[in-house]
Amino acid sequence: RERGLPVSVYRVDVISGDQVNGACQTRDFVWLTLKGLVQSGAVPSGSGGRFHLLPVDYVSGAITALSALPASDGGTFHLFNQSSLSLADCVRRLRDLGYGLRDLDHGS
Repeated sequence: RERGLPVSVYRVDVISGDQVNGACQTRDFVWLTLKGLVQSGAVPSGSGGRFHLLPVDYVSGAITALSALPASDGGTFHLFNQSSLSLADCVRRLRDLGYGLRDLDHGS
């Protein structure tokens, strides 16, 4: 932009799997965190945090639609999911699926 190029910026939350087939990038922070919990069989106490996930097909559709609008040239767009998924919800779901995740105190 500073050099006169017509650049639009799309800032996106964490991109998750496709809404139809679930295809996703498995080597990002969210999935590697969950994989680490499963592999260790434990969850550190006080593990908080929330994930604002956006399905990849939603993100690609939004960027395609926005970029087709003449008024969007040079704009900055924030694609953000107001709903979030807590790490505690993920842990509960993993336990429901049969993963034996024990709680670890900080001194353990």
